[in-house]
Amino acid sequence: MTLYHCAPIPLEAGSVIKPGNWGRLINTYEHQQFGNNSGIAFRELAFEHVRVQEFPQKPSRLTSCFALDGLEPATTYWSNSSPLGILYEVDLVDKNSKIHEGKLSLLDGLNGNEAYFRAWQQRGMRYWSGAGDGDSELVIEGSLRVVSFVASR
Repeated sequence: MTLYHCAPIPLEAGSVIKPGNWGRLINTYEHQQFGNNSGIAFRELAFEHVRVQEFPQKPSRLTSCFALDGLEPATTYWSNSSPLGILYEVDLVDKNSKIHEGKLSLLDGLNGNEAYFRAWQQRGMRYWSGAGDGDSELVIEGSLRVVSFVASR
């Protein structure tokens, strides 16, 4: 398994990426800034609700690191979803870290006139159960160590 991570800052080989940055960002959203971020925050709330209720043994997205397994899915994610990101090859600091594999397509915006919270909860059930199609992201309970730089814009 070769892991990759996108980060918005330059890092050197050996740098440690600590878990929880995504949750830290979500928690810093201010009411005036919420605008475009409200859907993301709402999705994360719904996913965390499902995880706590149905999959408590899984690592929380809000207190974890994220990675992709394999160069092809990593470059696809980097190209499509990380406009400011720098792509790095990484390794697990703790080889015994809990890891969950969730489908990236389940994080995409909702379509139509679905009941908003229920729709996100249903996606959360699929995400945490490992269902779905397409590339996956890994939710990793522990830290990552940068192995090497791969690409930037």
